[in-house]
Amino acid sequence: MTSGNRIIRLSPDHQRKINQLVEASPDRFRDADDFIFRAIDVFLSWEKNPVKVIDKLTDMEPTMLQFAFMQSMMEPDVLKQIYPGYPEKYGNEWKEFLNSIPDTGKTANEPEITQQTFESDNEFENIQNNLDSTRDFIKQINFNEISKEGYDDVKFDGWPLLFTHYSRLLPVKIAITLLGNMMREQKSPVINFNDFRARAYELAEEISKKLTVYEKENKKTREEKISTGLPRPTIINEVTAKQALAEQRYKDRYFGKLKRGQDTGETTFEGALMALGIIKIFSKKKDVLITLTDLGKKFYLLDNPIINGTNFPAFSNEEREFLVTKIIPNRPLETKLIKTATEIITYEDALSSDITDTLDMEFENTLKNFVKKSNDKKFTNKIQRDIIDKTIELKQNNEGKQTPVEACRIATMGRLTELGVVSWDINKEGKSEYEIADTELATAIKKL
Repeated sequence: MTSGNRIIRLSPDHQRKINQLVEASPDRFRDADDFIFRAIDVFLSWEKNPVKVIDKLTDMEPTMLQFAFMQSMMEPDVLKQIYPGYPEKYGNEWKEFLNSIPDTGKTANEPEITQQTFESDNEFENIQNNLDSTRDFIKQINFNEISKEGYDDVKFDGWPLLFTHYSRLLPVKIAITLLGNMMREQKSPVINFNDFRARAYELAEEISKKLTVYEKENKKTREEKISTGLPRPTIINEVTAKQALAEQRYKDRYFGKLKRGQDTGETTFEGALMALGIIKIFSKKKDVLITLTDLGKKFYLLDNPIINGTNFPAFSNEEREFLVTKIIPNRPLETKLIKTATEIITYEDALSSDITDTLDMEFENTLKNFVKKSNDKKFTNKIQRDIIDKTIELKQNNEGKQTPVEACRIATMGRLTELGVVSWDINKEGKSEYEIADTELATAIKKL
């Protein structure tokens, strides 16, 4: 669209979503321009005279989704003043709509309607329908040659561990699956990062809901669940500052964000995708672009049970081997920790009640040896201060709080369980028990 003599460009993602809405609702919007002009009109009212924004919003008949959302948020008398005659005007369609909502034990005007019930983009279905053509598109790209003139190539800072807050790797596969699909849609190997980040979260949430329902129906225990690392599907009445902050943290941790060093002023990029070496980032001020690395391409092209429509397991055998032998070794200290864990569970009595104590002790020794022997002192002071020393302090004070070493152990064992290297069980005393589940993969780890 244009503004005066200036052309305002919509992102491909915005264009796609607007076109979908216009095509799905020809009675509501004449065309994309009609939608855009109405959106601008509503936002101008919000900025200039917020009181009038309700009048703008009620110029059009609400969709049943919109009315259901407001019904979950407002007192019935107030809603009747804003929309007199609703929901009666919907007729029998309103009853059918309510019946389509999963039974939560609450009435329609109680705020327990999930956003996922009304997901209209069908991102997951779109990805599955186009999986073969997307793979063909990705196969043709040499990601080693991808660059962006005028943009800085932003690197990872080199932290040798995988952070404890991404204790599962399935979200990583989900994210790059979406990234590949967006490349095919836009016929470009380089994608706007903010568009990708927003859609990646929505997709992870959509898959989370599907897996959560499956796990509940099949009575999966805590240690069997593979939805653990995915975002909890959002409940409308929980869309609060707290929920928004949780979503922001999830996006930062898994999909990534730019980070400027306090001491050096150097701009780096953090997050699980970058830490694993499967994406590249280009930036120019606030404009951030994302693409795959050659390693990311290889991982993308491997079949995944979840993406292919099977609910279990989290990864195929080829993916598990690739993650263990090709991707995780990008983080050298993490590699040492998974070797430590695998060796202990192989040679110790893995079903003993003190296995976690043994793991914690050996993890601490592994961290200390890394600090002692490392020639690169860039992170050793932080590892010593924030993990080793803090753990010693908490144990001495006997505060009962989780120590940083325990957090490392929990995250590492979570990933090893997800990858099928070990099996995890919780005994009657509530303590974790581990056994080697895949001897070939465990042997491959010991050789790293």
